[in-house]
Amino acid sequence: MSVDSKSSRVVNISWIAGFDGKNEIQNYTVKRSRDNQEFVDAVCQGSLSDRSCVVTSTKASFGNLSSATTYYFKVFARNTVGTSDGSSVVTVTTDEEGALRVYKQCNYFNIWQCCSHPKLLRHTLLIIIIIIIIIIIIINLYLTTICFKANTCLTGRVIARYFSDKENKFLCFP
Repeated sequence: MSVDSKSSRVVNISWIAGFDGKNEIQNYTVKRSRDNQEFVDAVCQGSLSDRSCVVTSTKASFGNLSSATTYYFKVFARNTVGTSDGSSVVTVTTDEEGALRVYKQCNYFNIWQCCSHPKLLRHTLLIIIIIIIIIIIIINLYLTTICFKANTCLTGRVIARYFSDKENKFLCFP
């Protein structure tokens, strides 16, 4: 379980689904505690219940929290066999009211320093590969020369011959 984001009044958490015991997980219940001892039901956005946090996805968003307060969250999975033991606990302290947060912005240039999201890593690698291919194409186009006389291609071989108004021209590639 991990904290995706937080502010003075909102906490967003996510988790990875565990082994389902060969019975599909129907939903997850997230419970909250202020003392890490007694975990109680808490309402979250998109819940299937009005009095607790029951979700079908592996993320939950809790609002209307107190600022500068430490909360503990635990997830329970439910399938046709029953309810699992609770997950490991994630601890988060909400920001102070009105506090400014400085976020480290992740982009394609500093990804290795601040981001570990697999999708962003895949996109970055794809962009790097595309840039390398474009550079190779540009280099090949640059090295391609148009020769004005036969056998004047010093860097390559003649692959095509075409005519202009004044003289023969040869397309040469390295």
